[in-house]
Amino acid sequence: MDEKTESLRDIFLDVADDETVVESQSETHGSITDEGDHRDDLLAVVEQIEDAFDRSVAFDDDTVATLIEAFYAGDDDTTIAETCEIDPESVFETRMALHCYRESDSPLDLDRVAETLSLADTAIDEVSDDDRDRAADALDADRAAIDRAIGVLRARREARSVSHRFRTAYEDVLPDTDISESLTASIKEDGLDEAAEDIETDVSL
Repeated sequence: MDEKTESLRDIFLDVADDETVVESQSETHGSITDEGDHRDDLLAVVEQIEDAFDRSVAFDDDTVATLIEAFYAGDDDTTIAETCEIDPESVFETRMALHCYRESDSPLDLDRVAETLSLADTAIDEVSDDDRDRAADALDADRAAIDRAIGVLRARREARSVSHRFRTAYEDVLPDTDISESLTASIKEDGLDEAAEDIETDVSL
């Protein structure tokens, strides 16, 4: 540092307290928005889903925001349940209602379950208990596994129907790059699968 630069530095330190400057830089570095704004944005997405599908999530705003954050952080339902102080089944049902699903949420192959239940021709809400029991027998699975797979299939179908708009909105709000990349890849695969289904349906021989 030359003499002139050192002189300027001394003047600067006389005018502004050094610790204050450092603290100010630390607080602003890498911070885009505070937690309040962050959660408000998440809850705005939730409200859009509720309006679009005419449903209402059963839990308060803090619980819902925490659940979404934990899901995107990679937590499983047991961990999320402990964090939110609710039961794991409620976590799963709420996640599905909010399109917070992973393909791995189902212990069964989703496409096989859909094929067995003839979901290409039958609405998910029209699948009866007898249909579920027959699918369990056909796939050598228990009824709980079939019910869980249907929950994921419903969430996936809803997400596809809106071009994954709400899942993309979550990713825009949340800063977890690794999870975002994983879900983006899943969305692209879903899109390719859906396009392939459309091609097969539209082709006439």
